[in-house]
Amino acid sequence: MKVDIAIVGGGLVGGCIARALCRSGLSLALVEPRSARPLSAAGFDLRVYALNPRSVRCLEDWGIWPKLAPERVAPVQEMLVVGDDGSSKLEFSAYRSDVFELAAIVEESNLQQALAGSLEGQADLAMLSGVECLHADWTESAAVLA
Repeated sequence: MKVDIAIVGGGLVGGCIARALCRSGLSLALVEPRSARPLSAAGFDLRVYALNPRSVRCLEDWGIWPKLAPERVAPVQEMLVVGDDGSSKLEFSAYRSDVFELAAIVEESNLQQALAGSLEGQADLAMLSGVECLHADWTESAAVLA
């Protein structure tokens, strides 16, 4: 298979790059040895991301944000950061900053599932799931992945 861009690693970074390049006119391949972890049926995923409003807008623009399970997204409207000595503190408030929220907390598995759903059917993208890239041979005009 010959493509303009091969992205090795379909995690959050690789998947978002593939989504951002949608409609770029380039042919893409996303190589990922594992599939996205399912949402936890009992409790929440301990791996979470705090996404700032600009990151959320990017995910909205790429069609990823609407695919999240909304009941598993938590807004951060206030934040208190305490230093190791217990006396140093920083306080942040969305209200005082005149914004709706400072960030959104999203489980890693929720984000991966939404990303995978947004990549399905992307016309310019060949998904190579269950495939591991072991090495690449580089020439002046191309790279061959194996």
